[in-house]
Amino acid sequence: MINNHKEIIVANFEDLEKNGDAHLAKKEIEPAIAYYTAALSIKPDIQTALLHRGIAYSLKGDYEKSIADFTALLKINPSHADAKVCLETARKKQVANLYNYAATCVNSGKYDQAIAGFSRVLKTGFNTVDTLKNRGFAYAKKGNYDQAIADYEAALRMKPNDINAKELLEKCRKAKVAAQLESETKRLKEFEASAAKATTTAKATEPAAMANQPKKKGFLSSLASGVGDVLGGLVELADDLVNKPGSNEAPMIASAVQNGKFIDVYDSNGSYMFCKDGELIGYTANTLSVKVGRTVDVYDNKGDYMYCR
Repeated sequence: MINNHKEIIVANFEDLEKNGDAHLAKKEIEPAIAYYTAALSIKPDIQTALLHRGIAYSLKGDYEKSIADFTALLKINPSHADAKVCLETARKKQVANLYNYAATCVNSGKYDQAIAGFSRVLKTGFNTVDTLKNRGFAYAKKGNYDQAIADYEAALRMKPNDINAKELLEKCRKAKVAAQLESETKRLKEFEASAAKATTTAKATEPAAMANQPKKKGFLSSLASGVGDVLGGLVELADDLVNKPGSNEAPMIASAVQNGKFIDVYDSNGSYMFCKDGELIGYTANTLSVKVGRTVDVYDNKGDYMYCR
C-alpha cells in the first residue's frame, strides 16, 4: 500500500515506478516519493527509481536522503553520469543551506549552534576561508579566544592578504588580554575584600586593654594594602592595553627574534612586547616587517597591523 495515497495499488515495480514518474512530472513530490519507495521495496537496485527519488528528495529540500539515493545508485553503477551530477549538486545545496543556517544563528546570538554548523561545513571543504572567519567570530563572542585566534590564523594561512581576517585576529588578541586582566582584577578584588574582612575581624577580637594602644600595621592590613596596589597597577595596565589603542607611549622595538613559525618582539629592557606569525624580514624602532605567503605585512610598535607590500 502506498502510505496515505489512495492511487491505484499495484504490485508490479515497473508500474509503481511509472506512477512515481507521473507524479514527479507534475511536481507532486510526496506521492512520487511514495511510489518510488514502494517500487524499491520490491527491487532495491532499480537505477532510475533511485535517481528519480533522489531528485524528488532534492526538490523537497531533504538533501540528506537525496544524497543517500544518489550514493546508493553510484555503488550499483559507478559510471552513472546523471547520478554524479545530481550528487554534487545536492551536496552543494546541503552545505549552502547549512552555512546560511549557521550564519543566521550568529546573527541571532545562537553561537553554539553556529559553531556546530560551521564545523560541519568545514568538513566538506566548502567556502573554507569565510567559514573559518565566521566560526572564529562565534568563538570570540562566546569568549573562547584561543579557538577564535586559531580559526583566524588558519584563514590567513589560506589567504594571507585577507585584511578582514587580520583585523579580526588583532581585535581578538586584544580582547583576550582584556578578558584575562578583567578576570585577574576580579580575583584580586575578591581577595582584597576577604583580606579586609579578616583584618576587621582581627581588630574586633583584640583585647579591650589593647584597643587604645598604638599598634604597628598588622600582617593582614599590609596584605590588603599590597593587594590594592597590585590591583591598581592591573587596572592601569588594562587601560593602556585595551582602552588606549592610539597611545604613542608604547615602547620602541629593540629586538625581534624568529622562534619557529612565530616572531617574538622585545623592548630595550628585554621585556616581551608581542608576537606575530610569519617570517621575520626586518624591524626598526617603530615597525616590524613580516613575510606571510607572498606578501610582507608591516606592524607598528604596538603590534597593530599597518599595511602590506
